[in-house]
Amino acid sequence: MAQQLAFRVNEHGFLTGLCLGHLTYGVDGDDILIYTDAVRYSLRELPCEKQGDTFVYRVEGARFTLYYVPVEGASFVNRVVSMRFSRKTQLLRVEQPLQKAGERFLYHTFYNASAAVFERKGKLGICRGFANPFVTLEDDQMAYAPSLILETGQWYTSDANFIGIYKLTGEMIRPETPHMPMRMNGRDHSRYRNPSEGIALDFAEIRNFNDYTADYLDIKNKKFTFTSYNFFSNLPQRPETAEHLEAYHRHVAAFGKLTGDTLIFNPLCPNKIPNADPDSYWELFPEGSTAEELLIHARENNLRVGMYTGTAGNGLYGNATMIPYANNPTWKKIDVMGNVSGENCICDEGFLQWYVGVQKNTIKKYGLHVWDWDPGPGNGMFCYSDQHEHLPGKGAYKGFRNSIRIMAALKEEFPELYYQGFHGNKEYGVWGFRYIDQHEAYWENEPYVMTHVSRDLSVDRMTANGARQQCQWDYYFRFLPPAMNHGLAHRMAQVCDLCETNLDKIFDYTGWKFALLCAIASGGPVTVPVLPDDPERIDGYIPFYNKWIAWAREHFEYSKHTIPFGSQTGCGGVEGYAKIMNNEGYLFLVNDMPVPLAIDIPLNERIGMEQTDRHFALCMIHPFTDAPDVTYAFGETTSVIVPPYEVLVYHLCDPADSEAIDHAVTNALPRALEVVSPKQGKACASFVMSEEIEEMLQWGKSQLSDENDEVIEIYKRALKRNNVCWTRPDRLWAWVLFEDADQVENVCLLVNGKSITMEVEKIVSRTLRQFDAKTVYFADITDHVFVGEEAQLQVNWEGEQDAPFIYLHYPKADTEAMPQKAWTLPKRMYAAPVQDNSIRVRAAKLNSDNIMLQETENTITAFVDIPAQELEGVYVSTPVSIGDTGNDLKHDMALEYDEQDGTWKKTFRSGKRIHLIVDDDKLAVWAVTKDGRETPALHVPFTWILD
Repeated sequence: MAQQLAFRVNEHGFLTGLCLGHLTYGVDGDDILIYTDAVRYSLRELPCEKQGDTFVYRVEGARFTLYYVPVEGASFVNRVVSMRFSRKTQLLRVEQPLQKAGERFLYHTFYNASAAVFERKGKLGICRGFANPFVTLEDDQMAYAPSLILETGQWYTSDANFIGIYKLTGEMIRPETPHMPMRMNGRDHSRYRNPSEGIALDFAEIRNFNDYTADYLDIKNKKFTFTSYNFFSNLPQRPETAEHLEAYHRHVAAFGKLTGDTLIFNPLCPNKIPNADPDSYWELFPEGSTAEELLIHARENNLRVGMYTGTAGNGLYGNATMIPYANNPTWKKIDVMGNVSGENCICDEGFLQWYVGVQKNTIKKYGLHVWDWDPGPGNGMFCYSDQHEHLPGKGAYKGFRNSIRIMAALKEEFPELYYQGFHGNKEYGVWGFRYIDQHEAYWENEPYVMTHVSRDLSVDRMTANGARQQCQWDYYFRFLPPAMNHGLAHRMAQVCDLCETNLDKIFDYTGWKFALLCAIASGGPVTVPVLPDDPERIDGYIPFYNKWIAWAREHFEYSKHTIPFGSQTGCGGVEGYAKIMNNEGYLFLVNDMPVPLAIDIPLNERIGMEQTDRHFALCMIHPFTDAPDVTYAFGETTSVIVPPYEVLVYHLCDPADSEAIDHAVTNALPRALEVVSPKQGKACASFVMSEEIEEMLQWGKSQLSDENDEVIEIYKRALKRNNVCWTRPDRLWAWVLFEDADQVENVCLLVNGKSITMEVEKIVSRTLRQFDAKTVYFADITDHVFVGEEAQLQVNWEGEQDAPFIYLHYPKADTEAMPQKAWTLPKRMYAAPVQDNSIRVRAAKLNSDNIMLQETENTITAFVDIPAQELEGVYVSTPVSIGDTGNDLKHDMALEYDEQDGTWKKTFRSGKRIHLIVDDDKLAVWAVTKDGRETPALHVPFTWILD
């Protein structure tokens, strides 16, 4: 069990010290400062009366209370301050002074929302903050600005003021970005950088703050769900024909055979939004419609039903607060020019009550189990009204508080309601995910087309790679528990309007097991966008799914303790995911590379174990069961070799509980081929075409549907993919994998001296419109090799790349023996620049006045105190918009240097606000030097002119 933090409080209610085991931290000068439009209050200077566990401070015109709440199972304590005033009051600032510290920084997550202040004193770490996304750190003052208008006698209760201590480990972690399809200034970039990526975090800071956020997010009450998510499926978004209905019925039948429990529909028809009547609702399943028929059909098949209700998909109107529901002037935002907008301000109490009410009406009318917002529940940004309990132009904080109130109110009415979170929740960083059950990380880096350039062609595995990368980043740098992660299985692409009903008739025969196990490994819930039309046709599919979905349900409590270790995704090593409770649990080891690799497993606190004198067994339970004779003591490290493109699962247990071997193990077959005599532009390898390989290809042939070839052509045309290896298990494929396929040309494969036609797969993103990035060269060599004979392969190429990997792609039996030798790969990654506080972006502005209009040209200008020739680039974050914004606002932007005036600039076109899926009232501007140093981000406040 985790140690419980002990804390000391003086007679005035303020902290004097913290103790955690042998760790102690003395607190000097603790105080809470309250700034209003009339008075500044220092609570430690006010008379104090202790009433039970609450400290009460009274002064003429005001009353304050303070109490402490330990965080169960975490090394933190919460402190809550409440206040009320005897006159109408503007609450401007809540501040906590901090004692001097040698190393202290504020860490931001997502769209520049603050998370926590970290301090380091030797081996002691301290983490503190207020549980809201608006905390600032200036000198030795930690504060936030509520900007609220409090009526006479109205209570205001602060967000939790937390503090915790822990022992630092010395293991420093920051984002490692592998080869990406998006490049700026010659460097690989993720779609959005982590805002504080330049600051390395100690693993203890990550783990302990995750323990705190798990409590804040109430992770102990999260439940497992196996979800079919139709937004990214091939199902028609507005089903109307018999063919469309048949496609849905096939999907529901397949999902039922896999013991699925929850079906999330994208809007099945143009939905009617509620009017001003408090009894109104969103008309999602009109009486007598195809949509209603499908709702009934899902219920008849014992599925819980939910809705994706955002604006990003099927039509303009979802449930965003910016939709002009009714012409009620008191609800509306007023912009800086005094224009009354069609957008509604979530800070208006009248709108809030109506908004909650019509959502309750909708959920109750259709018996919905899943609900969501895309954008998030709403905000009060850019509103200059003086009637909404926020100061004019300062509604962001109140909007955050009310968005949480909305989610709490619906959960109170419907305790079993399940929330799926989207980009809009990320406006508020980790703090915006309170009450969210599962969040879709998809848009951070699209798993299929915007994560790393996988050395792979399996669509299921490539999707899984992207989902795992996001899970790792969420844990390490967003502080979100993996049990809330969007565990994706099967293929997924950002094409929500494809409507190719036959695409479920082709299948990734080699990647589906990998994908399902990755979903369970890196998350908790499992989500499938696409399922095979006839799962019974696929050998072993239903039993495997039913076994592992049952396992995931039964072991969901373990997923609440998931800790990633090993390599970061796509960086040339094996990833580990530990799920340990009370020194017992499971390890998932994932190798997404084309060669066997080893991973060191530290049997200690790094994977969630606790000090003990007991010994342990490490027993493989997938792909076959194996109970080795070796036992381990706490603190030892063991190494495991993981085959290429494989997930191994081990049970960490008492030796007496180890499982017996129940599978015969077959011989290893050639897959990753040793390259011999490599020269620049030439590499050779060989293998023997055995009867066992031929048997696997014959098995693959038995799996194919009659429509396979026809549907492959539809797939290639619709999704602009060359690769079909994953759907042709009857063929033997040779993959040629370079470090960077974009850097080579004229790649040629010879088999036994005969030239074979090669193809190359490219990443093509329809929505982000990035340049094509080459991934893997491949060729079908089935007809050029013969059983019992050695095949000689030679690869020729032009370019400065080293010898490629050569991998044979064909079906694999679960019983195939583990490799005995691990390969060593150079680490394939870009480490984030290191933040250097001595260099700065001096100033920046948006247009001439920091005002943005919809559908207009805008220019961001930055002034940097570093010579242009020393800079790799200057960048700016942007809110995410779908629709009219073109390429630039779909990701962080690179500015361009203007030699005439020595500034960095970028001109871009804004879109309509109705299309925004993330709103923000600031832009972040930062610069990176050629030697890998990064400036702190400069936040540029701006406002919109609203329609």
